[in-house]
Amino acid sequence: MNSPQLDDIRQEPDLITRARLLFEYRDALMAQDDEVGELLRQTLIQARKIYKVDLIANRTGRTRGRISQITVGAPRPPSARTSPPADIRVERQLPTAINSNTGLSLVYLGLETARDRIAAALRLEEGGQVLARRQMQRANGVPVQLITSFLPADFDATRAAKPGFELAALHGYLVELGHEFGHADEEMIMRPTTPIEAHTLDTEPGEWVAHIIRTSYSTEGEPMHALETICPGSRTIFHIGQTAPADRF
Repeated sequence: MNSPQLDDIRQEPDLITRARLLFEYRDALMAQDDEVGELLRQTLIQARKIYKVDLIANRTGRTRGRISQITVGAPRPPSARTSPPADIRVERQLPTAINSNTGLSLVYLGLETARDRIAAALRLEEGGQVLARRQMQRANGVPVQLITSFLPADFDATRAAKPGFELAALHGYLVELGHEFGHADEEMIMRPTTPIEAHTLDTEPGEWVAHIIRTSYSTEGEPMHALETICPGSRTIFHIGQTAPADRF
């Protein structure tokens, strides 16, 4: 891989800042990249010769164990798991509650090729482009949700990049454009993490996640927005509400 952004990161003189930028760059890719991974490993190895692991972990926003794992370059043994204790849980509603979310940090905003489920949700042709706005939610510093809004490629990216632009603001913007909300469908599957998801969410490789896609439609039936949420199964409690009239216990 060779891109102006990656070239700029290579030139960053501060090793910890370079490592932090590489972590963010790799998270934004949402795909494995050997060149980025090796550059990150070599940067961390150099940084560990100068700084303590705790300082590197604190400034890059990663766990101490994660830094050690990357610099050693070998699979971590069960005794060295970097995931948080089992009693860390976040509660999440189903159907998804579209409110102003807190504790989110923007990790990526840009065009990307829609993956299979997103392309199907937004009725795109194979290889179609979408504007992705990807955010990480943490609880006590622990990654608990990876949340991505997928919007039409011609959506105003400058508006989406503004601080405080959340789902409620997105709804208002679509209404301004003349669209009226009709309904939303939600689909959840359980599956093992991909390698990059395990890296991003700091879980054990292959840990199961809940992969949720909520697609919202206008009153004309046109898909306007796909919201993807990936939640580690070991850190999430789901509260599922009744969505249709029921007359039985």
